[in-house]
Amino acid sequence: MDKPTRPLVLEIEDAGKELTAAVEQIAARHGLPCYLMEPLVADVLTRLQNGRRVEADNARASYNAQLAEYGGDDK
Repeated sequence: MDKPTRPLVLEIEDAGKELTAAVEQIAARHGLPCYLMEPLVADVLTRLQNGRRVEADNARASYNAQLAEYGGDDK
């Protein structure tokens, strides 16, 4: 029997906890209060959002190419 695949929702939950812990650790190590960490975290969020857009565009283009090869449409 193959090892069960861990549900994505649990991976996301763990990643969120790790991210929060990392931000708190960095703030403590550098002695930065939240009001100074906020713009740094906002910049990281912007970078993540840009990456998400690129990933979505690439996935859409790949899917459309597969549809064109198949000869069908999205519906």
